[in-house]
This record gives sequence, C-alpha cells and structure tokens, in this order.
Amino acid sequence: MARYKIEEYVRWEDIDAANIINYQAYLRFFGLAEAELFRSAGLSYRHLFDVLELWLPRVRVECDFRVPVTLDELLVVEAYFGKIGHTSIHIHFEVRRKSDP
Repeated sequence: MARYKIEEYVRWEDIDAANIINYQAYLRFFGLAEAELFRSAGLSYRHLFDVLELWLPRVRVECDFRVPVTLDELLVVEAYFGKIGHTSIHIHFEVRRKSDP
C-alpha cells in the first residue's frame, strides 16, 4: 500500500527536561500523518465523522524507540495502512530524522 509522508520539526512543547522528545509527542506526529493519509485517500476527518458517521477510537499504540530525538530536528513521519478489517484498521508509522537515510 502507498505511504504518506509528512515532515515536522520537534518543537519546544515536544521535549522534556532531559532535552529529548517526550514519548507522548510522537502521538502528535502520528495524528498529523494519519490525517493526511486519510485526506490523500479522499477521506477527510470531517467526511468520515459527519457523512459516513465513522469514528476512529484508539485501542492500542505500540512504539519501539531506538535513538533519542532532540529539539529542532526535522522528522519524516510515514503513515500507511496495515490490516484493514470489517471493524478495525491498523495504521503503521515510521519515524526518522530527515538527515538520516
């Protein structure tokens, strides 16, 4: 399946006292990429919620952290659909620094 990419800087509100990204900030990045993934498929959140009356509750989030990320680093977040079932959708995300291959 196709992947959708966004680029976003790590902002002041994303870091903790140790000057690295707070793990909860990744959810903001995921949310941005997810919204654009759906939009690229012609499904804005407004259309999903208001027209199709579909809601997207989060049931499970799992992350593997490999290297700390710090303030002002530009991240590339890729979002893509994994398993699409009758009552659920799995959305996968990959995050890397723009400077890394």
